[in-house]
Amino acid sequence: MTRFAGVHPQRTARLVYLDATWDRASNRELARKACAQFDIPGQCEPPPQSSVSALILKEAEAGDPDYTKVVAPALSFNVMYRRSPFLTPFMDASTRSKVEARWNTYDRFIVPRQIEHFRRDMQNGHVVELHDTSHSGFMIDPKQQSIIVREMRRFLLSE
Repeated sequence: MTRFAGVHPQRTARLVYLDATWDRASNRELARKACAQFDIPGQCEPPPQSSVSALILKEAEAGDPDYTKVVAPALSFNVMYRRSPFLTPFMDASTRSKVEARWNTYDRFIVPRQIEHFRRDMQNGHVVELHDTSHSGFMIDPKQQSIIVREMRRFLLSE
């Protein structure tokens, strides 16, 4: 979407990102440091090179957003986590401790970095922070839906 808007500005009126300003390249170094320090099962092992996951990851990294080329107005909704979204009630104490430590040391900085990148490079960008929800939760939560609909109407219809 970002790449299309940068290449075809005449065909792009406005952009809306629903918790989708993930900037994989900018956060890669944080992830490397976190994986080196915290051995958390299932969180640091790269997928096999020939797997579909590896191909998706490769394409995602190649498509990291270059907001500097976008001239259309853009609205970004970002979920602001208070704690790691990877904590589950079924984790053993050791894994829970590692996930919390990784969150406090590295992961909690990822979304603020994404927002800072968006604000710095998107010429006509506006950010709406969504609190007390999750990446998939905001789509089914009536309170979050009302915020999203209100802000999207304001943005898209210039209300």
